[in-house]
Amino acid sequence: MVILNDVVLIFCLACFLCMLYFLLILLLWEKHCVDDYDNSKHPMGSTWTNGRCNRCICSLGEMECCDTSGRPAIGRRGCFVSSQ
Repeated sequence: MVILNDVVLIFCLACFLCMLYFLLILLLWEKHCVDDYDNSKHPMGSTWTNGRCNRCICSLGEMECCDTSGRPAIGRRGCFVSSQ
């Protein structure tokens, strides 16, 4: 029973370290989001409305855009998070 507890503890620690490493990479690597409408760059944590009347939010590792009526703007090609 003690060995099983140790294995579970080591597994949980490994998962935690992997998640911590992933978040650290995101924080150090990703600098901004790029809007596909006009290729404008927006810093992490920013919110803007583009020329398509989509309100966009750039957050850690992702970008989400919705049109101003509140419907999701799904399938917008070129909306991505970039490190450049």
